[in-house]
Amino acid sequence: MNKVIVILFMLIFSLFLFGCTNMTENHYEVRGDGVYYYHAIEEGFYHKIENADKSSFKDLGCGYGKDRNRVYRAAKSINEINGADPSTFKLINCTYSKDSESVYYLEHRINKADLDSFEVLNSIYSKDKNNVYFYENLIKDADPTSINFFDKEDYFYDTYYAKDSNNVYFNDQTLENSDPNSFVVISPIHGYAKDNENVYQKEELLHWIDAPSFELLGHYYYSKDKNNVYFFNRIVEGANPEDFEIVDVELSFHGEIDAKDNNNLYYRGEKLGQIDPSSYEPLKYDNYVRDKNAIYYLRKNDNNEVTKVEFLEENDGIFEFVDGYRLYSWTGNSRFLKTDKAIYLMGYQIEGIDPESFVSLNDFYSKDKNGVYTGFELTSSGEITYISLEGVDPENFKILEVPRFDKEVYGKDKNNYYYKGEKIMLEDIDPETRLLMSD
Repeated sequence: MNKVIVILFMLIFSLFLFGCTNMTENHYEVRGDGVYYYHAIEEGFYHKIENADKSSFKDLGCGYGKDRNRVYRAAKSINEINGADPSTFKLINCTYSKDSESVYYLEHRINKADLDSFEVLNSIYSKDKNNVYFYENLIKDADPTSINFFDKEDYFYDTYYAKDSNNVYFNDQTLENSDPNSFVVISPIHGYAKDNENVYQKEELLHWIDAPSFELLGHYYYSKDKNNVYFFNRIVEGANPEDFEIVDVELSFHGEIDAKDNNNLYYRGEKLGQIDPSSYEPLKYDNYVRDKNAIYYLRKNDNNEVTKVEFLEENDGIFEFVDGYRLYSWTGNSRFLKTDKAIYLMGYQIEGIDPESFVSLNDFYSKDKNGVYTGFELTSSGEITYISLEGVDPENFKILEVPRFDKEVYGKDKNNYYYKGEKIMLEDIDPETRLLMSD
């Protein structure tokens, strides 16, 4: 009996596996009302192929299919390969195919391709005895007998270089004034290349750059030659190429400062001119930075780009960060910066608070010698507002420990209990749980 159960289980399990095999891969299915293409990556979405002949339909693999009348290729939609002859159509690989008359790249005919001599060179280039092709496009004047490639199959980031005995090509474009004998690809990621005379980024000739001295600098899209420093090929005004360098990632302030020379700090090719590059130091939290002279705040826009360096005060070495405060606005969490002169939040000075006695009690309450505060908020006009609790004794005010997820909103002094900054009566507190009776 047990043996029968085991056999039945194995049969059911095998049927399950067999039935699910096609459910994990893209494929065509012939059903009673027509032919469908199944997109596994779209969680089982089926596309019906209009006008397909189900009696003669065949799945050729790689998203290709055919019936007695048409050839199809499935991508984001089902594309008919116009003019393809289904009776002679066959795959060369998953991107190239042919019939008795033509060669195709995906669903596109490669015009002028010679069937007998056609050869696939890699995933994007092909040739015949007469021409070289990029995808389905003919590369004008390219020599099929001497065509060669850079980086072989390492084609990423749309950076596709090739050369023959006469020219260098980017994709299907001939690079102006290029020398195939000295041409080298510097960075496939950024699309930079050069020969003895010129620098290129993809198909663009960067005629203002000195090729012999050109070099890339780190991962911040900076480069330089003997004359200038460049950010995305734009001259960084005033930057000195002799001592210009990318800032170490631990000192880069998470990208807010990305380069320096002996005279300036830079962010995305723009000077942060107030800050001394020889003594600057990013502070631990938020967008604060200091040098030997002062403390600054790097103001950002909605795209997280530094737009302004704001002087806060002279640097006398006396400052500390006070634990974070939850701002009830779009600003998210931040921390107070406390100096002997002022309290700052998000780089804005908070008026009316004594910095010497100021402490943050938790994410809801703070206090100084004069009062207890809550509700800090950054307004759209760039001011920090807050609520000063009336009648609270700051010297005796403390957080009331309660077993709740929102326990930070409970507080007390020697006379009263408080909930979310509001005074509550003692009779409203449960003596066992110390929570509001209404909760």
